[in-house]
Order: sequence, then structure tokens, then C-alpha cells
Amino acid sequence: MSDPSNAAKVIEAEKFVLRDSSGKVRAELGDLGHDSIGLRLFDGEGRERAVLLVAKDGAVGLQLSDDTGFPRAMLGLDPDSPHIATPVFSLNSREGIGGLALYVSPDGVSGLDFRNKLDEDGVGLTISGPGSTVTTLDFWAGEKVVFQVPPQSGIVES
Repeated sequence: MSDPSNAAKVIEAEKFVLRDSSGKVRAELGDLGHDSIGLRLFDGEGRERAVLLVAKDGAVGLQLSDDTGFPRAMLGLDPDSPHIATPVFSLNSREGIGGLALYVSPDGVSGLDFRNKLDEDGVGLTISGPGSTVTTLDFWAGEKVVFQVPPQSGIVES
């Protein structure tokens, strides 16, 4: 066993790669591209299964993927989202056939969205923040709200 007093106190690198006893890459820590840095974890077959990242613009995220590589669960904070730094938690079925997202904006607006396919038809429940009692139920066709209860101005009901 090596003497701990001889261990390096600081190790610097642009990327760290962890391999298992058979030489397969099981983890990477470093530049993930797209101006982000993070940790990637791979299963025994070399498939990316988990990613933790921090982007240059401040976005942070955790993504868990199934054995096909499709992201099934995500947790993130995105400074470019419609509500600045809105935390979002989403769950997706295989291949994005169905899913849900839960979010809370900085002004206290909370929402739960159900979609039949990623970014397609769905329904959402939104509850306003402190000082407001507005609760809405929205129905989407694609990215457009087509029906809302109670109705809000600018929504075309079909």
C-alpha cells in the first residue's frame, strides 16, 4: 500500500476517464461540449446512462437515460427558460411517446404538464404565485394553447 503522505495534494487535467477492470470507460469528468462541463456515467456496455452538467451560461442539469440512450428523467435549471432559472423536473416514456413536467418559476407560479408526445398535444395545470388565486387548465395542440379554463384573453377556443 502506498504512503498517503506521498499522495499528490492537487491533480489538474482537462478530462478524467475512469475505466473498469476490463478497460471499459465507466465515467468521464470534463468538457461535455456545448460550453458545458460535467460528469458522464456509462453502464457495462458503454452506454451513457447518467449526465450531470453545468453550462457556461449557468444552466445545470441531471439526465438519466434508458438502455437505448433516450433521456427518461431530467432535472434542470435553465437561465434561458421562459421563467429565468425555472427548476424543471420531467419524466418521459420510451422514445418520448408520453411524458410530464413539473416546474416552479421564481415568481411562485407552479405547473404540471402532461404531453402525449414531446412538444406535441397535452394538458397543463398552472397555479399562480403568492397574492394571486388564478389557476388555469390549458389544452395544447403542438406549442399553441387551444383551450383554457378559465378562458384568458388571446386564446382561441376551438
